[in-house]
Amino acid sequence: MPVVKFAQGARRPTSGVAAVEGLDLFYLPTYSLNLEITSFKYNRANGQLEVTYRNNADIVTYLKGTITLTSDTGDSKRVGDIEPVFIEANDVKTIVYPDIGINGESFTAKVFTIFGESKKSLEYAIDATYKVEVVNIIDKCEVELKRTIYHMAKKMFYIEVANTGQYDCYVDSEIIDVLIADEPTTLGFEGTMSLKVGETKQMAIPAELTDYDIGKNRFINVIAYYGERSDSLTKMVKGKIELLLKKLDVVFYGALVTVVVLILILFFIVIKRRRKDEEEEEES
Repeated sequence: MPVVKFAQGARRPTSGVAAVEGLDLFYLPTYSLNLEITSFKYNRANGQLEVTYRNNADIVTYLKGTITLTSDTGDSKRVGDIEPVFIEANDVKTIVYPDIGINGESFTAKVFTIFGESKKSLEYAIDATYKVEVVNIIDKCEVELKRTIYHMAKKMFYIEVANTGQYDCYVDSEIIDVLIADEPTTLGFEGTMSLKVGETKQMAIPAELTDYDIGKNRFINVIAYYGERSDSLTKMVKGKIELLLKKLDVVFYGALVTVVVLILILFFIVIKRRRKDEEEEEES
């Protein structure tokens, strides 16, 4: 468990040599990383390997895998990640390796994946062999990135995504290397969002940006992962999009003003009725 130690000398030395005293210890909270592989699929329709990871921890995780795919014919092919891959806390991500081009009817995958809480600290590992499921799927889902908005009052990014295809989709999104206090930071939407044909939705990602940070992020890099299967978002669209700012929630404050006006009107009606009743009592 990590600790912070504060040095201290003798509080009241009574002789020429002060007594040695223990340090004050302040224990820091720790996080347990918990990453697992939930599925291996070899898609014959497009010759790609689909590996799905689940992050079961309450902290973002980075991973970097090396996979050796072997068929029942003895053919093999090795693939892997060049850079660490980001996965949001309590989220799922499918990593796609295209152009596998391997013959056979059944396959196994020897995996060595290192992971950790930052790109430079991949201290844990998954070292195992998995059976690979063979599928034959052509994903026809299509989405488009529309706008990226930062709501200053709510401290929230909103990634607007539209389903432009003919099939219902599932979508996840990330903001890559947004500058917060001059530090490149990757942020992700937790979970996946369903998107029906022709539908446009906003994906909310919390982040606290100062005015200085906002000035440094006029354009941001956004990635949307999507697909027809909620557990296999094998397609991707990305773009560098101008960041739009929203200071007030017009709908919320409009509704609030309407409620206040109605209360005032009701108040004046009650007061007027009471005065009228009082006048009628005085006349009688």
